[in-house]
Order: sequence, then C-alpha cells, then structure tokens
Amino acid sequence: MDTQHQEFNVWPLMIDMLTSILIIIMLFNFFEEIVRPQNLEQKIVEMRRDRFFKDFQVLFQEEIGSKKINYSSNFDYLQITFSDKILFGSGSYYLNNSGKNLLEKFGGLIPIHSSNKTIHSIQVEGHTDNKPINDKETFPLDNWDLSSARAIAVIRYLSGIKGNKAIDKSLFSANGFGEFNPVSNTDDSKNRRIEIKVYFSNKKSLLDGPG
Repeated sequence: MDTQHQEFNVWPLMIDMLTSILIIIMLFNFFEEIVRPQNLEQKIVEMRRDRFFKDFQVLFQEEIGSKKINYSSNFDYLQITFSDKILFGSGSYYLNNSGKNLLEKFGGLIPIHSSNKTIHSIQVEGHTDNKPINDKETFPLDNWDLSSARAIAVIRYLSGIKGNKAIDKSLFSANGFGEFNPVSNTDDSKNRRIEIKVYFSNKKSLLDGPG
C-alpha cells in the first residue's frame, strides 16, 4: 500500500510571524517616540502655555471683545497691548484707576504660571507718538522719559499688588522706546501704547527644579 506524504506549507505561517514582528517593532518605535524625554518636555511646554492662553482669554474676555486691549501670540511669547489712555492720563506716567484694575487682573495670573515655570520673563514696553513734550524744565523731558516712566510704573504696580507676594520681581524688565517704534504712520493713538510681552520658558528650563 502506498504511503501518501502530505507536504506542509510553512510560508503562510512565516508570513504571519514576520507580520507580527513588524507590527511589534512599529509599536515599540511609536511608544518610544512618545515617552522620549524631549518629546515629553515639548508636550509639557505646550500644555502649560495653552493653559496660560486659555486663562488669559477667559479673564479678559470682556476687554478683548470691546477692544480695550489687543493681543497676539506665538510659541515664544504672548504680547498684550494697552492703549495709553486706558492706563494713563494725557502726558502722565501715573496709573489711573481703570489701569490699576486691569493690571490687578493680569497680576493674578503671574504667580500661578510663574511658579510652575510657564513664564520665563515679562517685558514691559512704553511707546509714545512723535509729538514733543513742551515743558523742558520738569520730568519727563522728552518721549523717552515718558515711555520709560510708564513702563516702570506698570512693573512697579504689578510687582507690588497686595496679596501677590509670590510674584518674582526678577521676571520683569522695562523698555522705553519713545516715538521710535510706531505701529501706524497715520494714527497717533495707536502709537501711544504699553506692550506687555510674556515670554514662555523653553523645554529645558520648564523641567528644571527651582533655581
């Protein structure tokens, strides 16, 4: 009696095994990318930066809607622009009541987001129009003086808000540009402004311990 030999085809099994191995390798590489330290740092940066944006937008929803303040942002910083009349009287470097109220609100964000290292630094810039100051005998003598004094007034108020002892004063810097950095050639009111630039921490400093 003839013995029938059946040949076993191993190729389908080999293909299945190779496919499974390939899937495992792809999954391993995928998860390795996710947990890689620099990607984790990037995710933390993005999450905390987005949290700050959201908190800012909610807090100033009314002022943004009524155009009392304007803002622009990118990955590195948030720029908030206040017209001079919202913060100061004409030719003055003393904050008015509405200015104090706005800065009080903004100041509440700083301790929260600087304590978790979202905020790296805060730069306050003063800008004026090109109309000269007539009185050359008393301070401010010119628009440089005025723009610088206004920027410093904003910093002093923010860093001295009652109940905000957690604010790190070393975060702040002030610049006065006078009339030399206009945003409009035809509208002086747009040039008279205070800009607050909130710079965000980079990936490394965000995960560093307290300095």
